[in-house]
Amino acid sequence: MFQFIRKVVKYCFIGFVCLIGLSLIIVLLSSDDSDTPQVKDSTEQSEETRKPAQVAVNPYSGKSLEELRTVESRLIAKRQEIWAKQDQLDWDKEKDKSELVRLAEEDQKIGEQISELSKEIVKAKNQRSKSIEDKVRPQFSSWDGSHRLLVKMVKKVMNDPDSFDHDTTRYHMLPDGAGIQVKMTYRGKNAFGGLVRESVTAQFDLEGNFIKFVE
Repeated sequence: MFQFIRKVVKYCFIGFVCLIGLSLIIVLLSSDDSDTPQVKDSTEQSEETRKPAQVAVNPYSGKSLEELRTVESRLIAKRQEIWAKQDQLDWDKEKDKSELVRLAEEDQKIGEQISELSKEIVKAKNQRSKSIEDKVRPQFSSWDGSHRLLVKMVKKVMNDPDSFDHDTTRYHMLPDGAGIQVKMTYRGKNAFGGLVRESVTAQFDLEGNFIKFVE
């Protein structure tokens, strides 16, 4: 009887120890599961911080040179209005101080806008110059720099077209940017067979089409 009781107590103790061990394992597993969402949240947060910042859009990008100059004129006029208002106010008067501060801040913002606008105007001018140069260049001979069409027109009215001898050719843009004015000097035989030096000036559009002769 005594041995039976000892066996019962022994098995109960072993069962109790196993139960405690199983409980500890369950607690540890539960603790690991509860930590998992926190790790995920930190990962998501790090990914969020790695997202690139949005780049500010340039309001003047893509505008033509004429549009940029129009905007510049408006900003300059607005700035002049601010200066006129500032001249009418007095820093020594308490009622004028807040308005003067506001005008100064507005003037600073407009100044920054004009500065950015000036950079875009320079870019637009360079792009236009390159575009015009690409159109105008083919009108001239790569060998002697003469204007191809002007040479043909002059030869048609010469007494001896075979005596044509190109001297120099210069050109400049027309004020409205609609074309170029070309001045060419050349030599050729006159009606008496003498070799004379002549010059002619003519205007052409950017595509190389003749506009008119200039006296």
